[in-house]
Parts: sequence; structure tokens; C-alpha cells
Amino acid sequence: MIAKTRTDVMPPALSVIIVLRGRVEDVGAVYRAYRDSLLPLDQKVEFIYVLDGPHPDAWAELVKLVEAGEPIMVLDMPRVFGEAACLREGLKHARAEKVLILPPFLQVEASALPALVQGLDSADLVVGSRDRAADSAWNRLRGWTYQHVARLAQSSYDDPGCSVRAARAHVFQEINLLDGHQRFMPLLAEQAGFRVSQVTVAQAAADRRARVHSVSEYVDGLMDVAAIAFVTRFMQKPFRFFGSIGLCLAAAGLLTGLLLVIQRFAFGVGLQDRPMLIVVVLLVVLGIQIAAVGLIAEIVIFTRSATLNYRIREIVDQASSRKQGRPVIDGRSRVLAEPE
Repeated sequence: MIAKTRTDVMPPALSVIIVLRGRVEDVGAVYRAYRDSLLPLDQKVEFIYVLDGPHPDAWAELVKLVEAGEPIMVLDMPRVFGEAACLREGLKHARAEKVLILPPFLQVEASALPALVQGLDSADLVVGSRDRAADSAWNRLRGWTYQHVARLAQSSYDDPGCSVRAARAHVFQEINLLDGHQRFMPLLAEQAGFRVSQVTVAQAAADRRARVHSVSEYVDGLMDVAAIAFVTRFMQKPFRFFGSIGLCLAAAGLLTGLLLVIQRFAFGVGLQDRPMLIVVVLLVVLGIQIAAVGLIAEIVIFTRSATLNYRIREIVDQASSRKQGRPVIDGRSRVLAEPE
């Protein structure tokens, strides 16, 4: 990893993290659009670019910007590690309490970024949702499909494909960003007890062009939805997932076996030459095995989990009441709690 940055003594108020992978547009133009849009905040801003694998043209352009005195840090990864790994590396170098995650292209109008940052005054994570009224029909159909597929993971957001997010830095200390899970960052934050809000923003004109992804990207997206659905709904209760599947298979086998028995004694149909008898045995055995896997996973979680997964938003006692003058719960103070 190679890093280039200018030395600043005073820490910034906002860290902007941009991961360069896949679709990358004019780096200099996109940077200037982002930088100029954040000027109304009147805050010191740092930009952290993480290059996921070789991007020689982008690297050269970013080095020029650093040498020109722009507040940029460039992290050049030696090979492709994935967006989640790059985000984690960028967060390690972020110095501000507020973090803005942006794509390396204009997905939303840059002028809408201050609204997302200001949304952190009342939330821990703010999600951008594109107003796609002027988008192409194909993009709207693709976005609508992904939105409803994400419902399987209990997503209630209008635009899960939008990668523009603003968050407080401590949020990332308590959520695990695995490869592919960065798309569902709001769900992971909600599960951890953080407050998440959604802001509708104008879609960038360049983002309205019809785009077609490869089949592998669609398959990866479906697999990520399935994985995050299991993590958010059954990670603490795996027996409910595996047990339900095992019960259905075993019940189907028993009902089929009962039908064969009825046919044998009521109608005199023999069993020795019927393949369905083997299917019955396989269904029952497979159902028991799958249910056993869930039971073992439940036992492992019960015996290995040292703490329960819950959060206390804020603790107000006499000391804090005297300090503040009155009990005020703003939802921004977070305290991890362990069961007694």
C-alpha cells in the first residue's frame, strides 16, 4: 500500500472516502465537483481515495492533485481486494468524526451532499435515495427489482443501489463490513441499534444513462441479499432457519410414506418395486440432518456468545443531569452493555 497525503496538524471535521473500482469517471472533475459542493458546510474536509487494484491513470491524476496542495490521501492497494476491504482501510485513516462515502462517479447531484452531512445532526447514518423520475426506463426497472429483492433482507429503503452514505465514525466500529455487505450498511447499522435516516436527493445527469451489468454481477447481488437476510434474521437463531427446512422435508417424507402405506393396505399396491419408498427415506433422513445442523449451530452460539447483542442509547443519572442541567437524550451517545 502506498499513501500520499499532505501533513495537517488540525484534524478535519469531515472525511470523504472514495473507493476506485469498477466504474470510474474523470477523477479530477469528480473530485472538484465533490469538493466545491461541500464548501457551504464551512468545515475542514479531507478526501481519502482507495484504489482497489491498479488504476495508473487515476493514480497519476490524484498524485498531481496532492502535489497541488489538495487535502487528499491516496491509498494504492497492490491488487484487487474488494470494496469492503478498501472501505475498512479508508476508515482506518479517516480522522474526522463524520464520514461521507461516495462513489468514484457522480451518482447524485453534488449539490445534495451537504444535506446528507447535515442529516447526521439527528441520525447516526444517513442514506441517499435517488429521485429517478428522469431516469431511463431500464434503470428504473432494474432499481425497482433490486429494491423489492432487498425486501428479503428486511430492507425498507427506496434505493439500496445508491452508494452515497454519510455516517458517524463510531458506527463502523460496531458493524462488520464483509465483502458484499457494504451495500447493506444501513441494515447492519439498524441491527446494531443505530438510528438510520433516508434523504431523497437529485440524481446526477450522467447516472441516467441506461446501463447493463454482467450476469455474474446480478448473481452476486442475489447471493449477497440471501447472505445478509440470513445474517440479520437468523444469526442469533439458526435453528429456526434450518429447523424449518428440515421439518418441511421430514413432513413431506412422512406424508408421502403414509400415502404409500394407505395404498398398500387399502388397494393392495406393493412397495418392493416403488422408487417412492427410497424418496421417502431420503426426505426423512435429509430433514433430520438439516435440523440437526441448526440445532448444533444454536448450541455453539449459546455456549460461545459471551455477551448479548444489544445496545443502550444513553444513560442519564444524577451526575449527567447536573452536568446538563436537565436530562436530555439526543440519541447520539452510545454505550455498549454486557449482561450481568
